[in-house]
Amino acid sequence: MGWRHRLRFLMWMALAAVLAVLYLPLLPPLLFSLRPEDGSAGYTLRWYAELWNQQLVTAAVQNSLIIAALTGLITPVLALLAAMAVRELR
Repeated sequence: MGWRHRLRFLMWMALAAVLAVLYLPLLPPLLFSLRPEDGSAGYTLRWYAELWNQQLVTAAVQNSLIIAALTGLITPVLALLAAMAVRELR
């Protein structure tokens, strides 16, 4: 195996390690949030249903989606204008 293959393998291992450090801590809270309140076996989405029934949460999600849509529309226009300005300054 050549040095390029080893380097590529090490890069993939580093990426896997970073992703593991980022995402593995999310698993226990996710699994505990799916457990029923009475401790019986199985999983339930009851807590998520209750969360979506709260007006504060739905309003926050709606605001986030509106801001994301506006950002997605405005950013390409500003990027195009900035690119045109850089091109003119050269």
